[in-house]
Amino acid sequence: LYRFIKKMHWRLSFQNFAETWKKGYLKNMEYQVVRPDGITFDAEVSTGAIYDSEGKPESMVLILKNISERKEAERKILEAKYKAEESDRLKTAFLSNMSHEIRTPMNAIVGFSDLLSDEQLNPEERRDFIAQINQGADDLMRLIDDIIDIAKIEAGQVNVHIAECFVRELFKELHLMYIQNIKRTGKEDVNIRLEWNWPLNELAIYTDPFRLKQILVNLMSNAVKFTEEGEIVLGIQEHPEGVYFYVKDSGIGIREEKQKVIFDRFMQGHEAKTKLYGGTGLGLAISKNLAEILGGTIGVDSKSGEGSTFWFILPRNEVPLKYEAALRTPSSNLRSWDDKKILIAEDDQSNYYFLSESLKDTGVEIIWSKDGEETMKMFREHSDLDAVLMDINMPLINGYECTRRIKEERPSLPVIAQTAYAMSGEREVSREAGCDDYLSKPIKVSELLETLSRHI
Repeated sequence: LYRFIKKMHWRLSFQNFAETWKKGYLKNMEYQVVRPDGITFDAEVSTGAIYDSEGKPESMVLILKNISERKEAERKILEAKYKAEESDRLKTAFLSNMSHEIRTPMNAIVGFSDLLSDEQLNPEERRDFIAQINQGADDLMRLIDDIIDIAKIEAGQVNVHIAECFVRELFKELHLMYIQNIKRTGKEDVNIRLEWNWPLNELAIYTDPFRLKQILVNLMSNAVKFTEEGEIVLGIQEHPEGVYFYVKDSGIGIREEKQKVIFDRFMQGHEAKTKLYGGTGLGLAISKNLAEILGGTIGVDSKSGEGSTFWFILPRNEVPLKYEAALRTPSSNLRSWDDKKILIAEDDQSNYYFLSESLKDTGVEIIWSKDGEETMKMFREHSDLDAVLMDINMPLINGYECTRRIKEERPSLPVIAQTAYAMSGEREVSREAGCDDYLSKPIKVSELLETLSRHI
């Protein structure tokens, strides 16, 4: 038997066999056994002594049973238990950290809003305070978007909207954005640089521009967070599998064992430094899923202390550049709608105030309704309406039902849905109800003007 039991078990098996021989009872033991062909498997060895007529042991019975399947099942159970415990630990750390991540921008919003009430502020101080409030709101919105996105991904409800995307213009936009970002965060020792390793001066591809930008923003934000000096490079180059995007930094790098899990939910490359650098651990998980949804792959090359290069490859679905001029026709931010009239159906006064102030300089005439019944009344009283901004979650009659009734009486009147619901499918539901377009809250002024200009 010792020919087959692995050497690591010889001492233990000798002790077990000696004990069986001495005491005579049946004993079950587990060893790793090597077959004659060299394959190792887990075995259960049962031993028992056989006695002669005088009651003395004269021989031993050994029964060997292959228990590889049982041991593999046990290993899987232990592995699943470890993963579940690790997942619970990470979720607990995530929720604990989330409180900090939410309260930090909220502190800026609430604090500087309070300071703005001081009538002694000079114009420069007022501008600075407003900038801090805007930055806090942007940070909070990104956090909320991350939480919503990871929920959509888990539910399989992420939709993509394929359109023309002009990559060089996107790069220029991000370059300017992060130059301003490093100034704001006091990282003037970090240089932001573009590398354009593409045969042509412009590249237009069919993809989801919003999701592509989201991936790049996540990677650039990570690079800025973990880089104190040196440079961050946003680049592009040709690749046999498609278009190769990369973000290279000279930051703190990532240990090899962390690279294997860094794209998992709630994971961060530097857990011990989470309090120093902040973050939720969702950005890279979201980026990985979005890259895969767009038909690509994502990865990282890094050495601890030597910086990192995050990269992803998307399919090379190029837009013919002869159509570039037509596709890139700029739209003016200056609108004159003095002869237009719109109905804003909105039950929340602050939301209505924001919309009306955003449209003040256009000259458009605005009518306000505060619930579904009043919306239908205003619609029927004003036959010269040019558009309706329809809040979906209104009392008495919801926005979808109002839209259906409006479209039955006046099918050509543009109805633009505005909703705080963010889950996937809301846009499709609004279109099925008859809405001509869709705005997701919080609404940016530029998006509001651009959307209205398509319909009036």
